[in-house]
Amino acid sequence: MRRELQRLFYSRLAIAIPMLILFASCQAQKIARLQEKVKDSNCNLIGHKPYTAEDLPQTLTTNDIELSLQNHFSPKSIFIANAMGILPLLEEYIVHVDSANTSSNIEYKLLKIEAYQKILHKINITNLEISSYASIMDCEEERAEQIASSLQDIDAKRETFLTVSAIVIGALGSVLTIAFIDQGNTNDYIGFGTGIIEATLGFMILKKGKSIDFNHLDNPLTDIWNQPKVSTYYPPSIWFFLTDSNSFGAPNMSMASELANRWADFSELNNHENISTKELLFGSGGAYNADDLELRASMLDQLESTINLMKQDLEVLSQELLNID
Repeated sequence: MRRELQRLFYSRLAIAIPMLILFASCQAQKIARLQEKVKDSNCNLIGHKPYTAEDLPQTLTTNDIELSLQNHFSPKSIFIANAMGILPLLEEYIVHVDSANTSSNIEYKLLKIEAYQKILHKINITNLEISSYASIMDCEEERAEQIASSLQDIDAKRETFLTVSAIVIGALGSVLTIAFIDQGNTNDYIGFGTGIIEATLGFMILKKGKSIDFNHLDNPLTDIWNQPKVSTYYPPSIWFFLTDSNSFGAPNMSMASELANRWADFSELNNHENISTKELLFGSGGAYNADDLELRASMLDQLESTINLMKQDLEVLSQELLNID
């Protein structure tokens, strides 16, 4: 009976060891293939002309706004027009509208149409700019989510395999204990050895999942977190929209600050000692695990939604522009 148990143990051990080696090899190959997929990103940054702080619009108070603008446009419309740098065009348009309404001279009507077309052109360009940057956020989010999903699949299979292996090792240890029950201290050695193996497998199960090198040299999150005066990533209109916090003399927290504060509340970032995660998310990249990638995807989704809010203000401006007669 004992001989049969010993043969059973050795036969199972002969199967288990190659399986462990094969599994580890397969895991390494999967990570290598996944690494090749993320080597390059198709989420290309749209280049914009470098600018300085002087090129950014100035924060306005009510006293800075012409009364004619306040009579025709809401604060949100004036704010977005200021971000685009078209307040002078709006003032010009109102003058031409008044002139066209009080005079039969065709020249005033032509000037009115010309000013309207200039404003509409600027609105359309800004709308396209917003859509382009929102698309980049969406692309980066999808990229992070896809890799996170692949890593989660690898981690799940790894955890299942290690759990089954621990169970098998425990069962084999029990069988071996019976097989060598009358051979002195052998039982103790077997119990100690299988215990060490099971503990090792348990530790491996609890370890963080696999990580992958995930780089983003042009990182849309960096400037939102650091909030420099001038952004190297976002064009002036979008950057002013995100960072201006004192429109019309009513101090508020800027959208960029709201985002940064929301991110700072994440458990992964609210620990002041957790510098490595901050450097990973707001730097040029590094070794990401599935949880890190999901966190990055969530932050990109919030940023995309915030940038898209600019479109709502553009829509309000366009509607109010049409209402001027």
